[in-house]
Amino acid sequence: MFSVFLSCQDNDMLSQDQEAQRLQDLFNEIESMVSTFSCDNSDDWTFIGYGSKPCGGFVGYIAYPLFIDTQLFIEKIDAHKQAQEDFNQKWQIYSDCSLPNQPTEVLCDNGAPKFIY
Repeated sequence: MFSVFLSCQDNDMLSQDQEAQRLQDLFNEIESMVSTFSCDNSDDWTFIGYGSKPCGGFVGYIAYPLFIDTQLFIEKIDAHKQAQEDFNQKWQIYSDCSLPNQPTEVLCDNGAPKFIY
């Protein structure tokens, strides 16, 4: 499914806005893989960094349940990271180089995963 999404149109022919939308669509796909699950037991959840800031490092962290297809999920995370690195380089994107705090664990709060720092 993901490879078809990327091969629909050559990235060199896309505008910056179109490529940014592709990045957002991919991240929405990643979020949808986890958003339908209720966080009932924090032992069943973990987190991973996503995205790529222009100066390096993650854009943020996303919690996910260990009972999903973690291989596919991590492949999508990695594909998004690479796509964002390529986007940042191609369009000479800059940022403030600040890094988000890394969570230490995931707790469940009324069915939603919450980070503890």
